[in-house]
Amino acid sequence: MKGTVVRIWITTLNKLYEKEEIDRILDSVSFDPNRAISPLEDIPDQMVENIMTAVAQNYGMPKAELWKTIGKSNIESFYAMYPIFFKKANMFSFLCSLNDIHQVVRKRIPGSNPAVLNMKIIGKQEATLTYLSKRNLYDYLLGLLEGTQAFFKEKVDVQVLDKADGKMVLKLGFGYELLEQKNFAFSKVLSFGFVKNQTIKLLLFTLLLGLPPAF
Repeated sequence: MKGTVVRIWITTLNKLYEKEEIDRILDSVSFDPNRAISPLEDIPDQMVENIMTAVAQNYGMPKAELWKTIGKSNIESFYAMYPIFFKKANMFSFLCSLNDIHQVVRKRIPGSNPAVLNMKIIGKQEATLTYLSKRNLYDYLLGLLEGTQAFFKEKVDVQVLDKADGKMVLKLGFGYELLEQKNFAFSKVLSFGFVKNQTIKLLLFTLLLGLPPAF
């Protein structure tokens, strides 16, 4: 697990519970609470498992509940660090952009392996979200969805359609019509990166078609 995510999780734990107690728990699993965590650092998944197990036991709760609580609260931490990712019209648009965000993470942080999150429209107001990851952080994802609803002030019906090792499929029901977002490469070429008006794009296209015969 990359240091960036682990640092956010520990920050969230310190917000949810007393920092002194969390520090004590981290010490108990041989993780220095005062160490500087590098974003590029690889922290063993087993260490993360030990931390979460110890915290859950300390507060007498199922680990699944702890992960869900962390996920719900993490949205605020992610927004504080990456506010530009949240500049979306609604929750559906935000969820559709998650794979693009993870692609950026993969490029900027070598060796990172964030989950694959595929959105697919299946009805006028319904979509499926397919989570693919060997870490099986299902409860964490459900918590993230709760936190995302709160952030965008939406009420989304979430149903688990399928759950297996490395994969979970959710059906999401939104309160508005869903529009599929597509990137039109040809249109982007005509825009030269800055032309937005469709009429101007058509004029450029016509001009380009007329140049060869003119020459």
